[in-house]
Amino acid sequence: MDGGNYSDVLGENLPVPSEVEGTPDYDTTIAGLDTNKNGIRDDVELAIFSEYPNSARTRAVLLQYALALQMEVTQGFLNEDIVNAIVEEDSRAGTCIADTLVPRKSPSSSRTYSDIEKIDAHTIFVDEKQFNNTARKTAKDKFYEYMGSYSNSPKPICDIDLSTLPN
Repeated sequence: MDGGNYSDVLGENLPVPSEVEGTPDYDTTIAGLDTNKNGIRDDVELAIFSEYPNSARTRAVLLQYALALQMEVTQGFLNEDIVNAIVEEDSRAGTCIADTLVPRKSPSSSRTYSDIEKIDAHTIFVDEKQFNNTARKTAKDKFYEYMGSYSNSPKPICDIDLSTLPN
């Protein structure tokens, strides 16, 4: 999904549990399983597709967010620069969710409480899937211990040009 992969958003590379081995244990490690190698944990990716089967745009922004969250807990080497770069990605993904799923009337207009609740519902959905056990929550907390100041990324807010998606 790094850089935006249309085939991931459209479900062409969805992880498929083996019928022989049964449902995998997604929680054996902090990193979990990523059988399609897109940087997003399989169980989180499958949950997003299950919850939003008819909206490629919603899946795109939530997959971007899930990827940023996964990077928080899978980095083998942490320092302030790495953490700040990942936090920038997390911030971009959060803004992408907000601007795509709950657009403002104008770039300068503020959001209503109802708008913020809608945005929070989407991020909480992914957060709860991503940080679903103590080990992952602890890894996230450890990650943020290295955070310094960061600035907004000069990259586009969303990894994928959402206007090219069917819905």
